[in-house]
Order: sequence, then C-alpha cells, then structure tokens
Amino acid sequence: MRRWNAHGPGGLADRRKGNQSPGKLTAPQQAELYDALQEEPPGGGLWSGPKVAAFVRDRWGVAVCPRTGWRRLKKLGFRLVVPRPRHPRAASPEAQRRWL
Repeated sequence: MRRWNAHGPGGLADRRKGNQSPGKLTAPQQAELYDALQEEPPGGGLWSGPKVAAFVRDRWGVAVCPRTGWRRLKKLGFRLVVPRPRHPRAASPEAQRRWL
C-alpha cells in the first residue's frame, strides 16, 4: 500500500531485476578470456572452473571462486568434455581388424 501511494502502479513492479551485480569482468576482459579459452590452458589439459578462476586471478587480479569459473565457461558456450567409456568386453584392435 505504501509503494502504491508513493509511486502509483509503477511502485508495485517487480524490483528484483535491479539486484544483479554488473559482474567482475569488463566486456574487453570477457573477450580476452574467450580468446584465451580457444588455446590450451597453462599447465595443459582441458579448461575447468578452477583453471579459469586461476587465469582470471593471475591476469587481472580479480578473485573468483572455481564455481564462478565454471559458470563463465558455460556462459561462453563451452561444455563438459568427457571421453566415452570403453566397454570392458570390447574386442582388441587386432580382433577388430580380423572382422574387416
């Protein structure tokens, strides 16, 4: 009632939209991070949340947790890459060649 009286119909609008933080990385930093993710990470292997968090911390001095690093990977369109497991009773390469 108080917001209606003070601001009219606009006072009853959902005000949660304005609660989001702008983010810790600027647009140029996000672009540079995307370019860095196209290359192999320092130390080799695949990019992961902790590796992205460490890269951001070392490059720009911005402290982010590993979970935030994973969210950044997903937001930029990357996904989890897990090799398909090999069936334990699968034929050996030599046995496969015999069937060709």
